[in-house]
Amino acid sequence: MKDINKNRKVFWFEKFKWFITSENYLVIGGKDAHQNEILVKKYMDKGDLFLHCELHGASVCILKNPTGGIVPPLSIEEAATFEVCHGPSWANNVISKVYWVNAE
Repeated sequence: MKDINKNRKVFWFEKFKWFITSENYLVIGGKDAHQNEILVKKYMDKGDLFLHCELHGASVCILKNPTGGIVPPLSIEEAATFEVCHGPSWANNVISKVYWVNAE
């Protein structure tokens, strides 16, 4: 019996840290300063949310909002938790805040 390997399409955001919120919003985070810059300059669109932890060295997170409507608080909270867990505050056991602003 032969094994069948089917290749799937690799999405553009898979080179970053990412997840889908429980309300079906895509959240993307940079792995380093270069990826943070790419996320903001190339992939952040009008209507998206920009999230960042208050500590130096934290990654940038973008919550993609293609409809441009109001993002539910649960999705913002999940994205903020993702931001804290992938930043220096988690590794150093430090309490920190996450701030978010509209992309505009």
